[in-house]
Amino acid sequence: MKVLVMGYRKGLCRALEKLQIPYGIWHPKPIKTSRQAIRIVTAAYPKSHAELVNQLPEHEEINHVIAGTEDSVFPASLVRKWLGTRRNSLSVAAKCTDKAKMKIYLKEHQIPMTSFLTKKNYVNKQQILKELGDKVVVKPRKSSGSRGLKILSDSDEIAQALNNRTLLEKAIEGSEGSIESIIEDGEIRFTNITQYKEIGAWNYIPGHNSNKVNKEIRELNESVVKALKIKWGITHLEYYNTKAGLLFGEIALRPPGGYIMDTLNEIYDFDFWQLLVKVELGLALGELPVRKKYGASIIIYPELGVISKIVGQEEVEGLESLVRFRLKAKVGQTVSKRMGVGEDFGYGLFAHEDKQQLKDDLKTFRSSFKIISNASE
Repeated sequence: MKVLVMGYRKGLCRALEKLQIPYGIWHPKPIKTSRQAIRIVTAAYPKSHAELVNQLPEHEEINHVIAGTEDSVFPASLVRKWLGTRRNSLSVAAKCTDKAKMKIYLKEHQIPMTSFLTKKNYVNKQQILKELGDKVVVKPRKSSGSRGLKILSDSDEIAQALNNRTLLEKAIEGSEGSIESIIEDGEIRFTNITQYKEIGAWNYIPGHNSNKVNKEIRELNESVVKALKIKWGITHLEYYNTKAGLLFGEIALRPPGGYIMDTLNEIYDFDFWQLLVKVELGLALGELPVRKKYGASIIIYPELGVISKIVGQEEVEGLESLVRFRLKAKVGQTVSKRMGVGEDFGYGLFAHEDKQQLKDDLKTFRSSFKIISNASE
């Protein structure tokens, strides 16, 4: 074994296979396919070197560790330390997985962001109203994809929601998006800016921002990467574009979700998963990608209830810019509350040289394709 993938991502494993790099997988839950992995460990991530040795006797054969998911970033950093493999520092991994540590540190480095409170600096309910206003966002400190996020306005509920595992933030009015970066030797070698047209449902890749806004996003991203002293890897930084200016949201040291990687592959005609493997393993990156098309992803999640009808599928499958359409929903299926943006009932990937054609097709998709449940009839 040469590479240990912690947190299964299909595209990542496929890229390792294309590059003929042997690998194993460590994932907390059973995965549907073994692909070509030499070894698969299905267990909670190790919290000690002894747990690693017990679950993976061939650990000495590992030369590199790649984190594919948010919850594997810090455990992967620990494993790298135990094995003496290439790594960013543990403090960087901690700051990129704990929102409180991240924001406290970056605020000290003058990174603009919305006001926030943690259990450590909370005094009383009056302080919340004074610093955060009467509409507060409650976020788990160690979570991603909007899992566990709540928006509260009752001061008693807000106070009860604040604990050592949560963070309170002042609600933000504005648009959201992200910037994905490839970093080598502490330098940003590539960036892509994504715009969230509808959070958790519709992304423009690249975003349709003005040149001025894009410049500000790149400058914010560069300031954060330098402040954190990230040496290498792929980052996913979320930002807010508000009337008061650009604000930092959070940063993750792992590949983005929301089918962003797949859309990047389409609009750049480039294998970004292979690029990720190369930067993680310290290999020569070679020629960097140049955008050839405009793209978007639409994530499908129906209204709650039992699905009674699916309409418009044949029409949208004929759209000129649609490059991939996957539908997991079936009539009779029950739709439960969405726990995070990583959950879906299908998706559509779009790419086209003509931005207007892309926009027209997206509009047709949204108006024509419908999943009707007994709650929305």
